[in-house]
Amino acid sequence: MTILFLHGWTSIVGGRKPTFLKEAGHTVLNPALPDEDFEETVRIAQAEFDQHQPDVVVGSSRGGAVAMSIKSGEKPLVLLCPSWKKWGSATTVKANTIILHSRADDVVPFEYSVELIHNSGLPESALIESGTDHRLADPEPLEMMLRACERLSGWEPVFETARNDVVNYSDDQINDAARIQKRICDKLLAIIDLQGDIDELIRDCPKSPFRAANFTNARPEELQRMALIAATQLVLFEPKDWVKGNDRFAGLAEDLMDHVIKQIEWVKEKYR
Repeated sequence: MTILFLHGWTSIVGGRKPTFLKEAGHTVLNPALPDEDFEETVRIAQAEFDQHQPDVVVGSSRGGAVAMSIKSGEKPLVLLCPSWKKWGSATTVKANTIILHSRADDVVPFEYSVELIHNSGLPESALIESGTDHRLADPEPLEMMLRACERLSGWEPVFETARNDVVNYSDDQINDAARIQKRICDKLLAIIDLQGDIDELIRDCPKSPFRAANFTNARPEELQRMALIAATQLVLFEPKDWVKGNDRFAGLAEDLMDHVIKQIEWVKEKYR
């Protein structure tokens, strides 16, 4: 996937957010935008868009206003705390737009994004509350930015195989596997969200670590539990010869499950 990333006022090329998208395996266009001349900034962004035809445009703060000002056709927008009231003249966004904004933003008020989606006739779900400040550079908003880009662009991962391996799979088979992989990932994320809802109902724990927005509040043992459960379930239900080392991992997973069962039985006896 190719992403055009438009940075904010006084920001630098190669910052944390475009670097995160690049590390996720995507091609990121990150042009240097002048701080003072907004019209020149829009011209630079438009030229970059016209030349490369990216799959999605991401605009951060002032860059969000730039993204709203260029002619991007049907290509989706992901706006991060867009400063549309200070820069440019655009007051609405297209239908395939997602906005990420922190309610604690002390630079661009969260209410500006609420007003923007209302101006645009978008559902409230188009505005996602995320992060703890204007920068949106913490792990949770970075991950949400990546997911928004991939969801809006319809991007699907493609499996890569070792160059020395002889793999007799057709392109259709590989793409089918990629689609299945994406469905599994989506299901796992849904399960994690559901687990978060369950935790909030059965505990006095309004900030469950299972909810993505609250990973920063998680205790280490809770994160460890989530990782162990996911890894154990995947390995136990996956053929041992699919990935090198799975047989050993599966043995460890089975031992772990035995220990968990013994602990549960001990608790039942103790409190019977």
